[in-house]
Amino acid sequence: MIPTVLIIALAALVVVLAILLRNEYRSKRCSIATHQADEKLPSETGVSVPSGSDSNQSAIESRDSSAPSRMLRLVNYRDSEVLINKIVEEVRRDLNLDKCVLVYEPEVESDSIYIVQKGAAEKLSPPRKEILAHLLSNLKGNGPTNTIDLRGTETGPAEFVETLRSVGLSHVTAFPLSSDRYGLLAWKGNDLSSKVASKLKGIGSAATKLVENAESFRRVEELSYTDNLTGLANQRYFVKRLAEEIGRAGRYHRSLALIIFDLDELKGINDSYGHQAGDAIIKQMGDILRRSIRAIDIVVRYGGDEFCVIMPESDRATCVRFMARLQRKIAAQSFTVHKLNRELVCTISQGAAVYPDHAGTPEELIYASDMALLKAKESGRNQFLLYGDDGARR
Repeated sequence: MIPTVLIIALAALVVVLAILLRNEYRSKRCSIATHQADEKLPSETGVSVPSGSDSNQSAIESRDSSAPSRMLRLVNYRDSEVLINKIVEEVRRDLNLDKCVLVYEPEVESDSIYIVQKGAAEKLSPPRKEILAHLLSNLKGNGPTNTIDLRGTETGPAEFVETLRSVGLSHVTAFPLSSDRYGLLAWKGNDLSSKVASKLKGIGSAATKLVENAESFRRVEELSYTDNLTGLANQRYFVKRLAEEIGRAGRYHRSLALIIFDLDELKGINDSYGHQAGDAIIKQMGDILRRSIRAIDIVVRYGGDEFCVIMPESDRATCVRFMARLQRKIAAQSFTVHKLNRELVCTISQGAAVYPDHAGTPEELIYASDMALLKAKESGRNQFLLYGDDGARR
């Protein structure tokens, strides 16, 4: 007769062996599943390589390091000009170029042509818009082209092509920035193979989606940037655009002016004729400003009776001329208040500063312009003053 204790011990041993066998079986199943997943990964992603962890890892690294994949990291850039700068860097990196330049017209209506230079020490001057348009019309659909082949173009375009050649840029192509907008991409190199064309096509396709995404975001965002009374941009938009324009001016070594002005004695008009009369004048002021600025200028109702004008591509002389013209125009204007059946005359006081002459940041530029405005008002109103000048002018 087998002792009860021995029976219990044998039963416990069986249970322990069962547990060990079950764990081993599960471990093998996990190992097989992992191995099968590793074998499937390359074929599912369109990469055909032998199975094995080292080969799979190489395939994944190769896929992730390609230019279109790297460019996915740029999707969070909302400023299209900064984004385009990053895209040009990716082109230079992927094609291993010494020099790479992109010449293009911004999406926002402007008289300017922008140039992004990577690795090119010589600073290029932008061509006129019609010259860029002529060169792009010849390049679209033709792929990478040697600059020698463009020598037979008209005088203006030919001169710009010679400028590119003089700084060592030997090849050009029309590079897509959106479905209907191209830039002139130029670089230094001897390779015009189908491999280069294929790489540029892949990068261009990714660039188009990224730039269009950034520009769509900008257009939607601008809907929340409008002042209800005047239809001008509001303070929120002003803060954003001033930072962008100063950043752009810094990148391209350009100057930029900021003018701040307000209506003289608007409080007296509100007290005498009511706030509706004041609102009517502010609204008409917005109409005057829209008719007075250039296409590239940005006019904003900052708040109350205070307005701002951001003037890209403007030096001190340009800024002073604009203030003098605006001062005369508003002083000669009659403002109609229909409910009162009468016309009122208003004047303004202006203060301005120029980047980088007077300030290096948006905050500093606002401060300098504001100080100039305060000094102009202290001098008797209906005057304008550029920061740093001795006295206000009418």
